[in-house]
Amino acid sequence: MNNVKSKPGVLIAALAYLLALSVPRSSGAGEIVGTWDGVVFASDQGYVNGQLTYSNSGSYFGVMSLDYSVSTDELSMYIGPGPFPEQQLVGFLYPGSFGPNGASGTVVATIFPGFEYAGYPVGHFSASYQSILPDGSIDTSNGYADGSIYENFAGPLGTGEVITASFQTIPEPPSIVPAASALLIIGIFAWVRRSGLRRWPRMA
Repeated sequence: MNNVKSKPGVLIAALAYLLALSVPRSSGAGEIVGTWDGVVFASDQGYVNGQLTYSNSGSYFGVMSLDYSVSTDELSMYIGPGPFPEQQLVGFLYPGSFGPNGASGTVVATIFPGFEYAGYPVGHFSASYQSILPDGSIDTSNGYADGSIYENFAGPLGTGEVITASFQTIPEPPSIVPAASALLIIGIFAWVRRSGLRRWPRMA
């Protein structure tokens, strides 16, 4: 008899546990990784003594990837590939955060020895997503992201190269748009049929 009475309580506890699992939440994994598909716009400019000597730019389909280490607060940000130099920064978030359904921040990259920079390489990003899975991978389906990376390789005298890259996902049309289009086509088809029956009645 006691076992019968305890079953509703067990069932409620099980349902509560399953509901908790279904709620989007931050991951406890040590690394968070996500990739979005979209359009990249990139430019590459050369300077000599501060004077522009060449400039190339273009847009193409590409990706933006974020690889964040929770323990060290270090982020790798990538935009590419394409006809221009691929852009990848590795640095720390100043500031930045990864929440259950979105992330944003600024990453200031480390200056590698042997390169002259007019300033620290910097990237900005903002993204939305379904959730962060327990293994740390981001479910980017139906998500949106934009970002940019700026690197100035020009030396103190203004001679060198400036590379920029920006990324933006292509938003998918809402599901209501295809549904409305289908209803419109069905309505037109029905109207044509009704009009045809009125104009050309059957002959006896």
